[in-house]
Amino acid sequence: MMQIESNNSNLRRTNDPLLIPFLTSETRENSQIILHKLFEEHADPICNSIVSFRTRNLFGLSYVEKEILREDLKQEVRLKILAHLRYLQNNPTTEPIYDFRNYVARITHNLLHDYFRAEFRSAETTRSRDIQLPKSEIKKNEWQEFELPVSENVQLLPEFAVNIEDEEERIIQLQTIWQELCKLPAHQCASWLLKIADKNDDSTLKWLPVFQIATIREIASAIGLAPEKLASIWSELPLQDQKIGELFGASQRQVINWRKSANECLQRRMRKKLK
Repeated sequence: MMQIESNNSNLRRTNDPLLIPFLTSETRENSQIILHKLFEEHADPICNSIVSFRTRNLFGLSYVEKEILREDLKQEVRLKILAHLRYLQNNPTTEPIYDFRNYVARITHNLLHDYFRAEFRSAETTRSRDIQLPKSEIKKNEWQEFELPVSENVQLLPEFAVNIEDEEERIIQLQTIWQELCKLPAHQCASWLLKIADKNDDSTLKWLPVFQIATIREIASAIGLAPEKLASIWSELPLQDQKIGELFGASQRQVINWRKSANECLQRRMRKKLK
């Protein structure tokens, strides 16, 4: 009895209070009732809004096909959450869920990330005349207060967002960055976009078509490459400085200096916009 009380006390101290009734439920029937309410009031609204938002720009699918896909994705999210909650209930020493709503958002975003990664890779064979938008690949980055550092890696989007309004705001910020990049000389824009990557070394450039901020042709025009050439190197992104230099007939040092100048210019302009 003392051990059970100790476990329950530990659960209350560490897990989200929303989960305590379920984690401490003594009967399966009661836990099912609590689970239903937990999903209906908290998990499903978050999952539904994220899935709907992240799949709004899918290409090549009818309305019915999109709805079927969304339901499949949402069901898979529910199963993942349910499996973990059951495991957590039976294993009190497991790493706790401190914020259930954020946990649901993270699981949903990560599952969509995996889905879009697979879809994106299957679309990478598109080349030459029939250049199309890559279907999607959204990265897992930790959002911090927006600022463009001088460092090589810049994180522009969040790993997850509970509120869709938050994610829309961050996409607007990415649009702003793109608009400012287009004002730079083509070689500076290219040195930034072709190299910049997140902490997982995944290309930031690939997000622009994903969110319909810019097409491949528009990106190619901004960086001074033919669309066909950009499409041919798309799967290799991000590029190393030596490779970028080869594309533009420049040395590695020149490319680094171009990107430094681009970063400094972007920082000045973004600070003015954020004031």
